[in-house]
Amino acid sequence: MDFPRREVASAFNAYWFNGMGPSHSSIDTAFILAGYMEDEPRPASKSARISQAILDASDDVIQPLIEELLNVLRSQGYFDDPKDPKRKVLAIALSRHGHSLTPEGFVNWRSSSSKSGKPAPNAPIAKPPTLVVDTLEHSIPSTALLISSLRRLPNAMRPLVVRTRKGRVPFSITDEYDVQDAVHAMLNSFYPDVRAEERSPSSAGSSSTMDFLLKREEIAVEVKVTKPGRHEKDIKKELLVDIHDYEEHPSVKTLIAVVYDLASTFTNSAGFESDLSGDSNGLTVHVIVVGWPLPLHSSA
Repeated sequence: MDFPRREVASAFNAYWFNGMGPSHSSIDTAFILAGYMEDEPRPASKSARISQAILDASDDVIQPLIEELLNVLRSQGYFDDPKDPKRKVLAIALSRHGHSLTPEGFVNWRSSSSKSGKPAPNAPIAKPPTLVVDTLEHSIPSTALLISSLRRLPNAMRPLVVRTRKGRVPFSITDEYDVQDAVHAMLNSFYPDVRAEERSPSSAGSSSTMDFLLKREEIAVEVKVTKPGRHEKDIKKELLVDIHDYEEHPSVKTLIAVVYDLASTFTNSAGFESDLSGDSNGLTVHVIVVGWPLPLHSSA
């Protein structure tokens, strides 16, 4: 793919210059969604991480990587001002090979078959993960689509948390219960039978209360958040106990544990996900860590 990588990397760095811009956790989420695997040890600064990713990403990853980084910036309001000079610099960098950036922060990619140097019509949008239709004629998302939706929950919540209509009260996000309510609403839009706070069988004298059980799909969804005093190591210990308990649950074949990093405490989201995801005594475990780029409103 024709791509002016150094110029584009420099243009993106303007958003993360001198420690500014979205958090490391937001960058982690963008990298994971794009399929970019970061080398270890990773650069300490956010701008260096962005540069290295854009310069090193393979040709099949560079386009989704740029789109996910733009998604992070859009979700945090960096394209609300179409006259922002940083947007103009990025637009010029992309235009070197015929790609165009809209004022809202979306890219119109030139087709790789275009020889004229002019932007070609957008490539066809990739088909979403396959939906499986059950006997009750409900469209049930695949596990991949469910995980993708959990990753994008902060973006879905933005219109409720950042209210643009005058006089509208924002949805308050202050703790784990608020986030669980948001996840519950999302699950209800997908599944006909969502059971909250189901207990797992007792094991070695203890048992866990899972946040949500998708009964027909045999999927448990566990929601956790970071906060001051509750960091990466603490949540890892909790999840190890949860995984052990869920192995004994007769109605659970898959566990999806999502950690929303409200306090921006995670330093290695990809490693955390890799360490805890996989097969555990017949239980399929998916652990994902998602940055939370939205403001945390108090309930006062």
